[in-house]
Amino acid sequence: MRYLKINLVILLIVSTCIFGMCSKNDEQAQPPIAIKLSKGILVTQAPNSIGKLDSVCFRNSTTGTSYTLNDYSHTAEAGGFIKRPKDVWELTNTGNNTWHLKNGGGRYLGIGDKIPNILEVRYNISLDEVPGEKNLFVMNESDGKFYIQPVSNKNVYLNSLPDDGVSSHPRHTKVLFVEKKQMWFFMP
Repeated sequence: MRYLKINLVILLIVSTCIFGMCSKNDEQAQPPIAIKLSKGILVTQAPNSIGKLDSVCFRNSTTGTSYTLNDYSHTAEAGGFIKRPKDVWELTNTGNNTWHLKNGGGRYLGIGDKIPNILEVRYNISLDEVPGEKNLFVMNESDGKFYIQPVSNKNVYLNSLPDDGVSSHPRHTKVLFVEKKQMWFFMP
């Protein structure tokens, strides 16, 4: 009987230590990830409206308040954005693996309003002068590419979407937050 009590006490102490260590580790903040390149033209690769893989760059208006999507290779050949510093995005660590993404026009990328759609969950983007809660992102990098996932809604990711109409020039027309993961990267 005495050995049974001792074994129960030892089991209780060991299990308390194990569970205590787990909960302490779970509560600690994650160290920030290292992004290889944190500034440049924001680019992704995605299928266009006819299913062909495109490299798409996110371009900004003069003030940075609106955007267009362009085929990166076509734009790079034309030399259009190389002289346009407003098209450069910069990623800034705000602590605890949360990040701001700011364009050359001084606007912060953010998650906007939900778009009513019965087929899938979609959110607009916002381009804000002052960063807030909706402008914080979790970055999950893999080999220089990363997902852009809002802290305020971890079920969606930034995606470029192809033109859903019939067009003579297959292209991407929108950037939205949807439930599908899409990798982005910076081109210097």
